[in-house]
Amino acid sequence: MFTKMNLHTMSKRFDTFSNRFDDLRNEIRTLEDWCQNTINDLDERTATAFATSVDMIDKVEERIDEVEQEQEDQKRVTEGNTNDIKELKEAIE
Repeated sequence: MFTKMNLHTMSKRFDTFSNRFDDLRNEIRTLEDWCQNTINDLDERTATAFATSVDMIDKVEERIDEVEQEQEDQKRVTEGNTNDIKELKEAIE
């Protein structure tokens, strides 16, 4: 009767299924670890890239301030030269 119902092989089948489930659990753990490592790596690279971007923006803003100051200085020199030329022109006339 057990033979007709294949109950004598049930234990072996359960062991096989149990082994397969254990293998699947291990693979799932491996995937979870890989996903977590990938997320951690992405977080780290994003933070590094953001910090680099902030540094670059700060450098660009500093350079903009320097250029604006240089332009103001050049404008003052040009105005001084213009006044000198006007004074020479008036002196000649």
